[in-house]
Amino acid sequence: MTDVTSNGATQRELEINHYQNLIKLGESLERLERNRDFKRVIREHLLSEEPARLISLRMSPEISMNANLVSRVEEQLRAIGVLTNWIDSTLTEAQRAKEALEDLYAEDAEAETVAE
Repeated sequence: MTDVTSNGATQRELEINHYQNLIKLGESLERLERNRDFKRVIREHLLSEEPARLISLRMSPEISMNANLVSRVEEQLRAIGVLTNWIDSTLTEAQRAKEALEDLYAEDAEAETVAE
């Protein structure tokens, strides 16, 4: 028996839809990453050069002696880390979703072959 949700969709349809949405998000992110402006602004500047600048700033005597400024610099470093992790995990999830969707389709094809 197939599980049906309150809106009439089966659990399998919801699962497929979830995987397709993850794949689309990953594809959008991959297109962004191929864009030279995204590479320059986000990957090179924000995610590579800016953390080095912030760490250097954090170590400067003017900043290191001011707890408020130290906190602000560390917040910025954490935000960059969060964005980096989100990008990387989204790309990984999209790849896993592709594999899971392929597995679901393979199971469907196998079930159809057995049914015949």
